[in-house]
Amino acid sequence: MNLGEYLENEIRNKQGREVKWVAEQIETNDRTLRYQLKNDCVSGKNLLVIAKLIGLDLNKLKEEF
Repeated sequence: MNLGEYLENEIRNKQGREVKWVAEQIETNDRTLRYQLKNDCVSGKNLLVIAKLIGLDLNKLKEEF
């Protein structure tokens, strides 16, 4: 599992949210965010904002990757 898949899993399954909702919250196009997740190319800024938004512990993330 890559980082994009992990984030999408966290968003959908653990938070019960849609990628579109997250995209709206971080003020980006949902197609752009889906592309970033699918191709494992999420920017550092978006990673930090998404992590804060969904309550993801970056230390846990660091250990898993």
